[in-house]
Amino acid sequence: MKLLLQQHSRVILLLIINNVLLLSVVQLDLNAQNQSLQWSNMIYIVILSLFLLFVFFIWEFYTHQSVFAFVNKKIETLEDILPKWDSSPLFSKIQKQFQIQYQLYATQIMQYKKQQEEHRIFMVQWVHQMKTPVSVIIMMMQDDKVKQQVDKQLVDSIYEECERLSNGLELVLYNARISQIELDFTVQQVDLQQLTRKVIHQHKRAFIRKAIYPKIEIEQPIQTESDAKWLAFIMYQLITNAIKYSNKRESELRFEIKKLPDKTIVWSIHDQGMGIPIQDQKRVFDAFFTGENGRHVQESTGMGLYLAKKICTQLGHHIDLTSIEGKGTTLSIYFNH
Repeated sequence: MKLLLQQHSRVILLLIINNVLLLSVVQLDLNAQNQSLQWSNMIYIVILSLFLLFVFFIWEFYTHQSVFAFVNKKIETLEDILPKWDSSPLFSKIQKQFQIQYQLYATQIMQYKKQQEEHRIFMVQWVHQMKTPVSVIIMMMQDDKVKQQVDKQLVDSIYEECERLSNGLELVLYNARISQIELDFTVQQVDLQQLTRKVIHQHKRAFIRKAIYPKIEIEQPIQTESDAKWLAFIMYQLITNAIKYSNKRESELRFEIKKLPDKTIVWSIHDQGMGIPIQDQKRVFDAFFTGENGRHVQESTGMGLYLAKKICTQLGHHIDLTSIEGKGTTLSIYFNH
């Protein structure tokens, strides 16, 4: 009814003006005859006008009820934008225009989805192709004969660059897969301590290179329901960030696994790095945001924490950050049960 009043506000205003003019003309005509319009007649005219207006609104409401229902309808799918109106000529034409617009829009959406899927498949295939030569280079550098012939410092440098290539390719691969995580998702009991040790082992060269010592603090073995592969990727990104932004050698990277009184399991990583400025802390999970610290680290992409948070959301976990500039950062994953 509110929408109806808004739509016919001009009609109401016109009716008021018409009544005023009508009463004025009648009064002038009676004045010429030395008479005046009685209040009862004036009220009768106003009531009659209001009655006719009320009848008009009732007729409008019932004849256009489907239109008002469509306007107030909550749109959840593309099909919901197609109105089902009365078969009057005007509304039939409007409905036809809606159908044409819908078909054009649906066609464009399908083309976009097809392009996105083709791009995703290409990226996955490309990453797998690129990972193969990187793995071959690493295997070659592990050969004892190569180590004897090539300077150790050169070997370490090649290893480091290969690790960066591998990490970057892994980031692209998981970014391409995340849109269809439900097709590559297996819920299982995950031992957080064992998984943490596994990811730390994957980073062992980076730990040695930066002289950072990992330490796991856990009172008892704790398991939680999650996807081990995706969770390992999240941990990998958090550890990579902690090592990347460490500003001093021989520091400690502390891992804490605990269960809160409400049975919430928390996995935390505490570093002694440069910390994150207060003005950047609310944006660190945004895509491509590197912040002030990212300007000092060349390999910063601004995608690690973004993907970590996005995957946590998909897995039903929560990730949180606290940081003190110049002292370090703590990133925590909460597993609710």
